[in-house]
Amino acid sequence: MTVREKILVFTPVYITLLMFWAQWMCSAPHIDEVYTNDYVEIVAEPVTVEYDTIHLDRATTYNAVAGQCDDDPFGTADGSRINPAQLKEEKIRWVALSRDLIYDEYRDNLFSNNNHWRGKFKFGSVITIESESNPQLNGSWEVHDCMNSRYSNSIDFLFDPANNKPKLGVCKDIKIIYHKDSL
Repeated sequence: MTVREKILVFTPVYITLLMFWAQWMCSAPHIDEVYTNDYVEIVAEPVTVEYDTIHLDRATTYNAVAGQCDDDPFGTADGSRINPAQLKEEKIRWVALSRDLIYDEYRDNLFSNNNHWRGKFKFGSVITIESESNPQLNGSWEVHDCMNSRYSNSIDFLFDPANNKPKLGVCKDIKIIYHKDSL
């Protein structure tokens, strides 16, 4: 088929399609006609967020020094490294939890003590702390370390020695607040 024959055959088809399109466009409602008086009502279902609280028996502070840690005071149980400059500038807020509060499947399989490593919080979890007697502790903290095995239901807050004022001592009114579904 030559070009001239193609034009003669397909031109009426194109003209017919163009006419149908033009007729459809003229009869179709315009956007402003359709939506001028209409509105969409959005009904939001109330979201219920359930929080749970763990009341801790004991809260203390610790410093990244050999006398309070092992022979590598800047290494944590999860392999993170404490940056002393960031700690001094209070840019990091890290805690050590007692082993009964930490969930670690690998360590649970290694050790036979059934009370350890089956807790609610994994290393790297961000927890919310609340204390009436020590408001400087309130807020978010990251779990990066674990306490000595002799402690249970306890928390240790990491501070630079220069910033550990006033000294906490042993605090008994610390709560961990967490979203039930986030664990």
